[in-house]
Formats: sequence, C-alpha cells, structure tokens
Amino acid sequence: MPYARLLGFVTLVLVIAGAVPESSFAAAPKAANEVFKLSAQPGEEEGIELNWSIAPGYYLYRDRISVTLNGKALKVATAHGEFKDDPTFGPTEVYHSTATAVVAGDALPEAGEIQITYQGCGENTICYPPMTSFRRESRRCRPRQTAKPKAVASAATISPH
Repeated sequence: MPYARLLGFVTLVLVIAGAVPESSFAAAPKAANEVFKLSAQPGEEEGIELNWSIAPGYYLYRDRISVTLNGKALKVATAHGEFKDDPTFGPTEVYHSTATAVVAGDALPEAGEIQITYQGCGENTICYPPMTSFRRESRRCRPRQTAKPKAVASAATISPH
C-alpha cells in the first residue's frame, strides 16, 4: 500500500511540474451530435435526402444507416464508401467528412414521422452506440425537384440497403 500512495504522489508532482504531457491523459469524447451532424432536405421525386457532416478523425458506417416508418424498414440508397478493416465490425465501408443517403418518395407516407438510425466511430478511439433521429415528413408540402442530388448522380454508384 505505501508504494501505491508514493506512486500517486510522484505522478501528481510530475503532472504539476509539466513532466507528463497533458495529451497523455484521455480527453473526454465529443458528443455524438457534434461529430455526426445530420440534416434532411427534400430530395429527388419527393424523396428525402439525408446528409451527414462528419468531424475530422471520425467515420460513419455505411451499413449502419437505416430509415424506418412505424417499425417498417424503408429502402435507402447510399453511394459506396471507403473500405475499412474495422476493429469492431471487420471489413466494412465507411464515410469520412460527408455522407448522403436518399429515401425514395414512393416509400414515404403522405405525412408521418420517420426514424433515422446510424452509427460511427472515432479513428482509434470511441465507437458510439447507434444514434436515432426522428423527422416529421410531409410529401404534400414538398416542391418537386428535377435536378439530381450531387452525391447520387450516378446510378452505378448507388446500392440499396
């Protein structure tokens, strides 16, 4: 026991004296909504385009993006991501910086609430539990768009989930 107290005292003295860099101690992880910023906007043919802004040093799993309505899975189209041999899920596709998913308008109700679930991690740090966001949607109030969203311009790069 005396050694444990001595070790604690020496560590305290070294920290106060600046001998141990502050970066040696783990910083508190950022809140998930600061790391993965989700926005939704009207998409092509009265669908919904979901966009994530992803903080540097973090990534979003492609196969962990899902949208449901009343417990029923809706078809979601996403572009291919970057390959990653992830320590938690093994070989998978991920997005860095930004990600886009599209829910087709024919899968949406005239009005209702959809549930968007997604998951991501920090590089060599924390893996966040699945996050869920609810969005109230109404196809009746949406203007029809004719231009294709930038991230979904090529059908060859789209694969449904």
